Amino acid sequence: MGLSKYSHSDHASFQNYPTVLRLDARLWHGSFNARESTLQQLAPYVGKLKSGMARLLLQLYSKSGDLVLDPFSGSGVVPLEAVLLGRRALANDLNPYAYVLTRGKLDAPASLNIALEKAEKVVRKVDVEAPCIDLRKIPRWIRQFFHPDTLREIVVAAKILKKKKDFFLLSCLMGILHHQRPGFLSYPASHLVPYLRNKKYPPNEYQDMYEYRDLRSRLIAKIERAYRQHMLPSNWNKRKYSVWQTNSMNM
Repeated sequence: MGLSKYSHSDHASFQNYPTVLRLDARLWHGSFNARESTLQQLAPYVGKLKSGMARLLLQLYSKSGDLVLDPFSGSGVVPLEAVLLGRRALANDLNPYAYVLTRGKLDAPASLNIALEKAEKVVRKVDVEAPCIDLRKIPRWIRQFFHPDTLREIVVAAKILKKKKDFFLLSCLMGILHHQRPGFLSYPASHLVPYLRNKKYPPNEYQDMYEYRDLRSRLIAKIERAYRQHMLPSNWNKRKYSVWQTNSMNM
């Protein structure tokens, strides 16, 4: 099948994507991370669709201004690629994690500076309110993943972001919760399906991995990574989309 609709003229920011003359099976293999919008990498998701596949299919079967519906949006790959390509997006997912992540990608501020300004207002409130959090109200299985002071900051930040319905920053927070790397908030843990890795990294041998990890620096670093190669068009503020969290059978 030819790709008569495939064109890099949709937006100059997509120049990093490869020129494809046909449906190439190689798009179904390997990683596309270095060639996609870094907004696609806000938080981990099991079974995430490759953005290159989604973008190519959108260019094949739709045109600018068309309405694209994804009733099971998952991590939001399809609706984000659709909006980046100038389509209108309708997305839905009953899973709360998927809903937040899809909203987070589509709600992304138009610039890094705006996103950082929003984050700074949140972390200022976190600094004030976190010391007052009573962790005895938090389930034990959650407490085992974090230093107490780190967990207090996470609890306050999540509460603030949910109240403000700031799904972009909430997605960024979800993206840095679990891992053993220094840029994440938890004790050493797996990234996707979290479980403690305290046997591989015993606390008595890796004491630094069980120390307090501040939310501020890690959230800011996460936001900066999200905008490293964002590929947002100049008319991003005029994008059109809606996201629901409902049983798709009722749509």
